[in-house]
Amino acid sequence: MRAKALLACLLLLTVAVLAACGGDDDSSNVVQASDSSGSDSSAQEEMPGNDAHLPILVPKKCGDPVVFKKQDPDGILAELEKAHPELKDWYGAYFAEVRESPWRTWKGKKPPWQIGYVSFPTANVWKEGLLNELKAQFAKAKEAGLVSGNLRTYIQPSFDTATPEQQTQAIQQMVRDGVDLIFVHPLNSRAQAASFDEAGKKGVPIVLTSDVAPDSKYVVNLTTFNQGPGYTDFLKMQADKGWFNGEPRKWLEVRGLEGNTFEQTAHDAAEAAVKPCKGAEKVGEVFGNFDPAHAKSEIQKFLASNPGKIDFVEQQGSQGAGVIQAFEAAGRDVPPMAISGTSGGDLAWWDAHKDTYDSVGYHYSGPQTGYAVFQVGLRMLNGQGLKVRDIHPPGIKVTNDNVGDVATPGKPITWIGDIRGPVTDYITPEQIDWFFEKAGDPEAGK
Repeated sequence: MRAKALLACLLLLTVAVLAACGGDDDSSNVVQASDSSGSDSSAQEEMPGNDAHLPILVPKKCGDPVVFKKQDPDGILAELEKAHPELKDWYGAYFAEVRESPWRTWKGKKPPWQIGYVSFPTANVWKEGLLNELKAQFAKAKEAGLVSGNLRTYIQPSFDTATPEQQTQAIQQMVRDGVDLIFVHPLNSRAQAASFDEAGKKGVPIVLTSDVAPDSKYVVNLTTFNQGPGYTDFLKMQADKGWFNGEPRKWLEVRGLEGNTFEQTAHDAAEAAVKPCKGAEKVGEVFGNFDPAHAKSEIQKFLASNPGKIDFVEQQGSQGAGVIQAFEAAGRDVPPMAISGTSGGDLAWWDAHKDTYDSVGYHYSGPQTGYAVFQVGLRMLNGQGLKVRDIHPPGIKVTNDNVGDVATPGKPITWIGDIRGPVTDYITPEQIDWFFEKAGDPEAGK
């Protein structure tokens, strides 16, 4: 149960999804990635794509970005990047194709609007923060006369009984009841793509809260893949310290939930990121199920039968605390690792040890995600013309210099919590405007 709950934080992506809060300069809000169109890709080795992601351009040198190769079939990515060159960095780490939105010419609807939210169980602090922010944004919009009634919710009570079909039925019922827009955190985005398009054809947009439905035309995918940039920035940090000149460097991979598409994407990104690092050798991998407690147990088993030194760890998020606990319990130094996607206690531990322990990672919180999707939804209903189906903000870069801004100091390693920071640290109102024909906060004009 807890593993599935923590998984929600990552299907965020997000990126790292989820996880973080803000630095105080522009560089803290930019993922360092190369041209998402794959320029100069002819000289780069490719890892093939699969059901989880597009082909990966393997970095030419250790610490270079992991980029997912895109075809840009609608030309929308080139259009966006021409208008806002920063988006080349944003979309390099995005693992799906970027498509133009059919809502671009939509005239919207006359307010007040009815808005719904469909989700799997709210079983962790990231999800709680997301829901609370949706409610707060709804209340603010209601004061401005933009929405009516209450935020209509269907939240499945238990993972033990939850099915994608239940979510589909809830979406269909909301459409029949006149709901104008629905936020959805799907159990299985691919399996539910047809229901998203069914609602879209009836004039009801579906905005996913940190997930991707690459087979849907009408859906809006707002998510972040924070793991790839976390891996590469970590490896660059170590290379800058003199690593990877051919000397042996043993590493352990702590994977997520076996069979999950996000997990496969994060695994392949880790393999691609490490590939050009001379001397790096993976000595094993364990599945931590995105759960610190489970990760700790599996790592302890591995360490018991592998007494050799582990130079670094690559973990897929929300498992950093498990890595720390396992190595400390074994009486061994905690190896360096990227921390992208947090369970709470790992960031507190990092903050307490930042004089002797270096890390890097990308994060975004539940409230930050709630703010982002709600603002996108309002602009759509207001007829402002959403240009693109896929919005991929970077996670917020966290280093030793600003970890104290996002961590909750003094918490134990076992503490479960989200990161701190303003809701606009993930994506600002001005950045949201980049993706629309008409700029501006709908509330400002009412």
